[in-house]
Amino acid sequence: MHHDISIDEEDPKKRPEIIRFYNKTKIGVHLVGQMVQTYTCKRQTRRWPLVLFYTLLDIVALNAYTICRQVYPDYQSGQGSKRRGFITDLANCLILLHIMTRQKIPQLHRATREAMVRCGLASPSTYLQTANTLQQ
Repeated sequence: MHHDISIDEEDPKKRPEIIRFYNKTKIGVHLVGQMVQTYTCKRQTRRWPLVLFYTLLDIVALNAYTICRQVYPDYQSGQGSKRRGFITDLANCLILLHIMTRQKIPQLHRATREAMVRCGLASPSTYLQTANTLQQ
């Protein structure tokens, strides 16, 4: 787009036009970074594949939320933190089949069953309610 080295005369520091254009259009990158940082799944690790995975997971969750808000504008209307609720619903739906399968194991450790109950993911009605919430 920029093939010349024209100087922006309106800029007090007399920077090139390409720098002004970059500064004007970089807002989207910073906005995504800020939104991802608000609700992140990142954990401290020294393994770069995990860092990459956590970053991708954060961006995918933000993209899914954006699409959901476009398709269902009234999703979670009246709630304070809509994105946080969406991420919780998304996580519940992603682990739904795994938990339902594990619950059928008769020798499942008691502490695991109790953790499922504490998380509110122990009854089939909870699963159906979560799935129905996302479909609305």
